[in-house]
Amino acid sequence: MRILVVGHEGYIGSGLFRYLGLRHDVLGWGRKEDILRLERDDLLARRIDAVVNCAVVFDRTSVVYQVGSPSDRVNLGGARHLAEVLRGTKIAWIQISTKDVYGPGFDRRMVRETRYAYRPLALWGDDRAFAPESVYGKSKLMAEIVCESHPASSVIRLSSCYTDDYHPHANWMLRFVEGVLDRRPLLVTHNGKQFRDPLHVHDLGRLIERVLAKQAFGTKLNAGGGRANILSLLEFIRLLDRRAEIRFVPGGDYGFAFGNERAERLGWRPRIGVRERLDLLVANVRKQRPAGPGRAR
Repeated sequence: MRILVVGHEGYIGSGLFRYLGLRHDVLGWGRKEDILRLERDDLLARRIDAVVNCAVVFDRTSVVYQVGSPSDRVNLGGARHLAEVLRGTKIAWIQISTKDVYGPGFDRRMVRETRYAYRPLALWGDDRAFAPESVYGKSKLMAEIVCESHPASSVIRLSSCYTDDYHPHANWMLRFVEGVLDRRPLLVTHNGKQFRDPLHVHDLGRLIERVLAKQAFGTKLNAGGGRANILSLLEFIRLLDRRAEIRFVPGGDYGFAFGNERAERLGWRPRIGVRERLDLLVANVRKQRPAGPGRAR
């Protein structure tokens, strides 16, 4: 299969590009090319079978949507452009979305407390009501709706996805790894007991392959790391270094985690455990990140 990964230079996009490239003929379309400059002839000339859209602008601080903003242009405008480009073709479209379409995470009534973590009483289902608060969540939800216009499309919502590699624009996991390597205090919101369900990008790649193989189009799937991968920020830091200095700052949540029911009905389950992958992640960050003042190598 020939797959075009839009946003292949980003954190998740780069991981998917590497994984899918082991099994398929994969091409990339990055920021330099610009998603709004992608044309139907580009896809037909390259004989593309499927497009995976990872192009994204993260804006979790703004709450008022602004037409013409970077989020509007890339997150929503990019989806609208893809819908026009793919109109009338049989090219599959996988739209990568986010938990942020659901809005705030769990509240105190939805968790039980242990020494180092909150634990969810139930996981978020695929039919959870939408209540996005940030511009990021709002723009991604509207992009999901636009995606419905293409018959051969599916949406995959990520909770907390990660790769094995260093990236300058990575997630909270990598920032904690860097902080431990540099022996810096780790800034943690709330009390650090908020939980996550990290999903390895290879498991995401397997889900994309499963959706394409089964032509499970018209579906919107939650994709998290599963119950076995649920852990709190404190537990993650303790796995890195029990002696790490932690400083608590205002803000935060109680956690979030997906149930994956629809994805499991396709025969997919996460296989990779974050605890078993941590040593590789630390080693790669140590080896791959640019050298800098005070940085441990």
